[in-house]
Amino acid sequence: MGRRQFLTMGGSAAVVTGLSLAGQMQSAAATAVDSTPSSLLSGTDLSGWETVLGDGLYTAPGQALVNAADIATSHSGNLSTLHANVARRGVMAHNITFKRQIDATCFDTVHVAQYAFRLPYMPATSAWPDNAQTAEGGFFVWDGPNTRVDYGLAFQWILNPWMPTFGAIRTWSGSRWATTGFLPVDTNWHTVSMTFDPRHSSAAMAIDSTPIPAALTTTPKDGWGTEVAARLQAEMISLWPGTRQTAPSHRLEVRDWTWARYPYLAEI
Repeated sequence: MGRRQFLTMGGSAAVVTGLSLAGQMQSAAATAVDSTPSSLLSGTDLSGWETVLGDGLYTAPGQALVNAADIATSHSGNLSTLHANVARRGVMAHNITFKRQIDATCFDTVHVAQYAFRLPYMPATSAWPDNAQTAEGGFFVWDGPNTRVDYGLAFQWILNPWMPTFGAIRTWSGSRWATTGFLPVDTNWHTVSMTFDPRHSSAAMAIDSTPIPAALTTTPKDGWGTEVAARLQAEMISLWPGTRQTAPSHRLEVRDWTWARYPYLAEI
């Protein structure tokens, strides 16, 4: 898989070399951790992941509300495809496909996760039957027994071809999306990497090995469970339809994911 240096931050191009999982973890977290992961999960597609409807939803007048039938995730062995607005209705649908680990020790390790993603088509103002609003992803750890807070980091790639921010990379600040870079919209494979260090309340993100400013966010949640659970998420939102009764569907391909957990060493 080719890597391209793309991200523009603060008016200058950021150039970095490729980083291994352990290298990302060491550079992102100034802490003592074991170089051997205590757990390493991986896959070529997202088989076994869960798919749920997210909150980035809109329903045009006269349409039935967005529901679980408007999203799907299919697997082919070498990759998975996230689908949104499957029936091309006048709706905007949000597909969240995620891998979850329910484990009380999730806050006792540094998590380093990554996956590759790409658009299998090119968004355009004339594109049909597929067009796009966003591609998104994130990593979160839910603290159900104690703080009742969801800790994590997330990114969003703007793919709506009518928006002046077409191609912008935005990261979640905890209260709003902030533009932190730019990735020209194309059909190439890209890799997002995310690191979460709970002991030091820090997080890091990179796309195609280029660091992206990303905040560690805290979000209280009502009605969630009492477990401790970590989640690696791939997401996408279909095109906003306005008042139209039909709208394009959206597809995003994802492959080659890994999720390593590195235990902390005793600090002297």
